Amino acid sequence: KLARVVAPSEAVKSGNFADPFRPRYAVDVQLLDADGNPDNQTPVYSAVPLPVPMAGNDSGMFQFPPEGTLVEVAFTGGRPDKPFIRQTLPDGTSLPDIKPGEQLQQQRAEVSQRVTQAGDWVRQTDQTISETSMTRTVKADTERR
Repeated sequence: KLARVVAPSEAVKSGNFADPFRPRYAVDVQLLDADGNPDNQTPVYSAVPLPVPMAGNDSGMFQFPPEGTLVEVAFTGGRPDKPFIRQTLPDGTSLPDIKPGEQLQQQRAEVSQRVTQAGDWVRQTDQTISETSMTRTVKADTERR
């Protein structure tokens, strides 16, 4: 089933546990009918868990989809009381520049991290980059500042 995100369910704090009764990293969604319109025969589903690539304890990739985002909702074992978001879909959104063979993580045009087809890493922001480490090792044939 397709649905639109209505709102994030709640903010998540480090150490919060996700469980079937309170997934925390979740959104409220309105199911859509076959024509892509809100299905008024179903209520808004609250706290539908979002997918987490590379999930683990205090780890994974997280980003709440904005209100209005199109998502695919699946139901564990076909049970209507066990929904989860399978994926987000870009339908109705503007897309960034990307070529086949590239990887891109982008918040907005001025804030992104890209791996080019050649294997170069390009990272940019119009804000601050903060890094903390015990040791930092940089090995490069050349460096320009």
